[in-house]
Amino acid sequence: MIRQIRAAIAATLVAAPALAQGGGFAATDLGLYSTAIQGSSSTSGALVLVDLAGGTATILVDTVSTLGSQGAAAFDPYRQRIVFCAGLNSVLDPLHLWAVNAAGQLDDLGQPGQQLFALAPTGDGRIYMRQANSAAQPFKYQDAAGTLHTLLDAAGAAPFDTDGGASTDAHNMIHDAASNALFVASGLGACPGGVVNRINIRKLPLSADGTRVSGPVSCAQFEVSTSGEAAVGWSHGPLGQLVLVVDTNGGGSEPRILLVDPATLAISVFASPGPFFGDAALNAGTWAGTLGQVVVLETLTDVLRAYSAGSGGPGSTLPITGTVSAAGSSGESAALFAVAPSACAGGWMPYGTGLAGAGGQVPALTGAGCPQIGGAFSLQLANGVGGAGGLLFIGVSAAALPLKGGTFLVGGVVLQLGLALGGAAGVPGAGSLTLPAALPSDPSLQGVQVWLQAGLSDAAAVHDVSLTNGLRMEIG
Repeated sequence: MIRQIRAAIAATLVAAPALAQGGGFAATDLGLYSTAIQGSSSTSGALVLVDLAGGTATILVDTVSTLGSQGAAAFDPYRQRIVFCAGLNSVLDPLHLWAVNAAGQLDDLGQPGQQLFALAPTGDGRIYMRQANSAAQPFKYQDAAGTLHTLLDAAGAAPFDTDGGASTDAHNMIHDAASNALFVASGLGACPGGVVNRINIRKLPLSADGTRVSGPVSCAQFEVSTSGEAAVGWSHGPLGQLVLVVDTNGGGSEPRILLVDPATLAISVFASPGPFFGDAALNAGTWAGTLGQVVVLETLTDVLRAYSAGSGGPGSTLPITGTVSAAGSSGESAALFAVAPSACAGGWMPYGTGLAGAGGQVPALTGAGCPQIGGAFSLQLANGVGGAGGLLFIGVSAAALPLKGGTFLVGGVVLQLGLALGGAAGVPGAGSLTLPAALPSDPSLQGVQVWLQAGLSDAAAVHDVSLTNGLRMEIG
């Protein structure tokens, strides 16, 4: 089977144009998503790619409806794309979740009309997020197959929400793989027994499968300023710690950049920006590993500033050509984030919609591991009927053709592989299969894209066949 997959991928070289590896990003890149890049009107937002090595800031996507909530954009290493929530083209277009590569090529991740922010990718295909227009189910996650789920409580019986009403201000969230936990930062909704008007950091331990908050939520507080404070940027920092940037209403030297130990929730000061003109307008920030510094967006004089451990004052103004904040605006909502350095240059992108079978289950097709020349990876099928047979289709392009009451998503099919799912025979959702595969060490494969979808035998489906989502594999 591995040889067949290799041969099919090699055949795509004839028809598939090569793309830059890893979405075309570099580890020196930052992403900046702001409501005020091109002016102060409601349609002036944009997603900007900041190249620290080249010293440039260029508009990657012009967003007409720009979500002003914190954390509405992040880099996802699984998809090797920047993921963001916005409306494009006109003010009549609904908000969508989008993914974009460094060339500005967009993939629609769906969820039309949803205000999704506090994006927290895990690196394995899940992206945790908050849903502003769903007070009853505020914490969500999109899985590797592109399906949106509600994060459940420890019992798995009800949607999870934080204590103390913090759901109204949990605008920043990050996932830490080592502790398998979500960290939520808030300037409102004090920790139980805590003091109001301080930064509150909650640790949400997750179940192994990521579907539930698996235990008690712990919470820690830190006072940055007596003038009020708001969390405006999480990132993965040095030595396994988390970095949190805080915006305040006060001037002078204040501990606006914090370190958080994900194991203990201990909070310490990394740097204390100020005093300088604009010190009360640090509206976003991130750890930039290639600099070994924290970069913050200061929106009064419209510059990026960098801070080392223990530093203060104005920091170092980064020499960037291009716009990072529109003149005449100050205090705009923004997300600043780094492209995560990765040894894997390949990526996975789910697309399209599958077709449900028994029990209303839609089979899922996902990738695991790194689809990189000379490397091993696997294809994973889940949520089928136990013991079902089927076919995996491999092609050279996407498609959208009617099939068995659903949509066939693979064009230019070059290979069909027979499948036999495991799991308890006939049980809805119990069928699964892992297909190990590897790529040859052929440099000409780099950047090639392969499209996949599976169809499964299912007597409960509308025409006896259920379909998975589509999956695009980009080879690094």
